[in-house]
Amino acid sequence: MDYSPIKRWLRKACRCWFPELEAENLPTPEVALPLQDTAQEEIQPPPVQTIPADVASPVEGMATAEEIPRRSFASVDPSIQEAEERDRRGNSIAATRRESSWSVELWRKLDQDKIRMVAELARSLADKGKALLPHFEEVLDLFDEDRRNTVLPWFQAPPLVLAALERLPAEADGPELCELLLNEDVQFRELLDLHGNIAEVQYPDISALARRRSFFEDRGRQLIDLGDRRRESLTNRHAGITDRENQTASTEDFFRGAVGHAKDGFERIEESETVKKFLDSGTPFISGVSGVIQQLAMLMEVDTPADSLSEEERQHRETIIGLMAAMLVVGGTHSMMEGILPAQAYGYFTDVPNPLDMVHGYDEAMAALERRFGELGLTTTKPLSAQVQTEEGPAVETASHHSHAPSH
Repeated sequence: MDYSPIKRWLRKACRCWFPELEAENLPTPEVALPLQDTAQEEIQPPPVQTIPADVASPVEGMATAEEIPRRSFASVDPSIQEAEERDRRGNSIAATRRESSWSVELWRKLDQDKIRMVAELARSLADKGKALLPHFEEVLDLFDEDRRNTVLPWFQAPPLVLAALERLPAEADGPELCELLLNEDVQFRELLDLHGNIAEVQYPDISALARRRSFFEDRGRQLIDLGDRRRESLTNRHAGITDRENQTASTEDFFRGAVGHAKDGFERIEESETVKKFLDSGTPFISGVSGVIQQLAMLMEVDTPADSLSEEERQHRETIIGLMAAMLVVGGTHSMMEGILPAQAYGYFTDVPNPLDMVHGYDEAMAALERRFGELGLTTTKPLSAQVQTEEGPAVETASHHSHAPSH
């Protein structure tokens, strides 16, 4: 592909936005991208770090798969496992409905403080991305040729995100902001990809904390052949990770315009060990663990390591991660645990059991996550876990009477 038009666009944009800059005396680019504006001093790019090839585990002292006692969650309560109704992906219908209904209500009723929290994150990333534009060719030199051609188009993302945020009403509600960030034309995900890829080559050891985990090395997904995709399911106004025929009324017509859903762009690889762990533990598998959350948590770690945070700072970060994970559920991109697992690699939500370890199950993990979300003020009237649904919450919604479309 010829990327010359993109390079010409970037140079023209830089002349427009940075007329005071001369080619011969451009300031040193701030390639390292902290998420908090706690310091204004110039930050020099750190030296590229390398990871020893003989590192056996991404985290010192972390148990390997062989050290963890394995058992199939299906054997814990076979009567429940056998009775549980599954969708065409093999996921629990009740679980995907709970996650979808809970996440939709969270974003539908999101208060202004949390809306500003997420909008400020997006604006901060976009501002820092815009500051890189005069130096895009220098930044591209960090990558090999193949990666360079992948990264180059992402430099268009910062101004697109900034322009979209400028159009956002001052008192925008949760669904408006959610739709903006999920809109493919706005390119918020590409903005995170830009920052995440830069951080990955500069801090490979930090990237490896998540990327060397088995659930990333074996993602368990593949793109569906274009001829098999159904446009109604791939792009529509509905929210959540349920199949169309299992859609609940509260998740229908959440978006004002059509939004793309990765759940119908990817399919699981049946032979994948990661997929088997998801299914055996009862954890919904939509498109594998989230690269968006991994990149976000990695950028946070580059800024300030999780083990150096105060409790208030940790709560702030976990709130952002929780909101983003719920947004990906709303967008039909990932299940909740697909978002939380990468964040756990960086020290967040550590009190939530990992359902893939085959010691704890999905229901136990979701009950713990729901308790932690409650401590963070992320609550709804819908149950997120089966435990809460059984003990104190309302029954999970059944399918909407509008949902008679065939499986996509």
